[in-house]
Amino acid sequence: MAEIRKEIEKQYDVTIMAASGKITAGQIIDVLIDYYEGEFTSNLIWDYTDADLTDIANADLQRISSASRRYTHLRKKGKTAIVVTEPLGFGLGRMYEIINEMEENPVRYNIFKTRQEALEWMRI
Repeated sequence: MAEIRKEIEKQYDVTIMAASGKITAGQIIDVLIDYYEGEFTSNLIWDYTDADLTDIANADLQRISSASRRYTHLRKKGKTAIVVTEPLGFGLGRMYEIINEMEENPVRYNIFKTRQEALEWMRI
């Protein structure tokens, strides 16, 4: 069973969603909605270092992007980092980044191999 833990680092105005286990698009969408309808920050890190992303398909990325786009007006100058260590996760993250660029999403996206790299990017 997948788990997504939420951490807030107020000094960096960042929320970290750390996923572990086999994750589904539905779980990601549910967490996104909870994030935007609750206390949220300008910046968001999705840490999939300990997650199994094999159940995420290309069509799921579009669904996740659509769900997120309903709320991005709340974070117009925000950044979202995706942290992955495996090639599959990196490929999915890159496709997600491209989908959001094509949709002209105002939130900036980037893919990293470590949480530390993502946090450093958030500070720029």
